[in-house]
Amino acid sequence: MKALLDTHHLPTVELEDWLEHFVVAYRGGRLIGCGGLELYAEDSAGLVRSMAVESDLHGTGVGSEILEWVEAHARELGVRHLLLFTVDAAPFYERLGYDLVSLDAFPPSAQRSWQYRVVRERGEEWGVIAMAKDVSASS
Repeated sequence: MKALLDTHHLPTVELEDWLEHFVVAYRGGRLIGCGGLELYAEDSAGLVRSMAVESDLHGTGVGSEILEWVEAHARELGVRHLLLFTVDAAPFYERLGYDLVSLDAFPPSAQRSWQYRVVRERGEEWGVIAMAKDVSASS
């Protein structure tokens, strides 16, 4: 999984802390995609992280299936608000109901996370944008 994330220039810091909230996709015995959830339970929120699909499989639905799993898993855990950071996948997330948000929209527990602090410090320079979606059962 780390090799796939490295290929897509995605962070692997603290990845091991959240592996129980990840899913991976395989085809022909090789890992072709992954995605997961970093939890901020005190704010009923979670960060969609480490979403990656082999480049030759973009547009085939693998990423959508992974994200659907992450969202369903989040709802099972009582998460109402999903957040994420992206550089180049905003159109993908917009098609699936995510909206652009400011970093100020992140709840306090998420603002203490490693990823948030790095994006707050360097995100504009790197072209990182923040997005969010309400995934509460009633939405």
